[in-house]
Amino acid sequence: MRAVCLASAVPSPQELSPLGLNQEEYAMEHELREATVSQAIVAGSQQKWLVANSTKWQRTASARVAPISYFDRVFGSAEGV
Repeated sequence: MRAVCLASAVPSPQELSPLGLNQEEYAMEHELREATVSQAIVAGSQQKWLVANSTKWQRTASARVAPISYFDRVFGSAEGV
C-alpha cells in the first residue's frame, strides 16, 4: 500500500508515499483507485507529509494525487536528479 493513514487518539500527520514524482512536481499513482484513496487521505488531514526516496523522483504515472506544494513537509532524497 502506498498511502499510509496513521490513526491514533491524537491528531497526527498523514503520510503519503507516492509511486512517483514527476517533473511537473505532482505526487502520482499508477491506478486511479489508489490516487482517489490518496486524495481522500490528504484532503482529510491537518498535516500533509510526502515521503519519497530517490527512486520516486522524475517518475510518471497515469493519475495525479496532489501537487508537491500542497504538502506541509516533504521528506526524502533526490540523489541523481
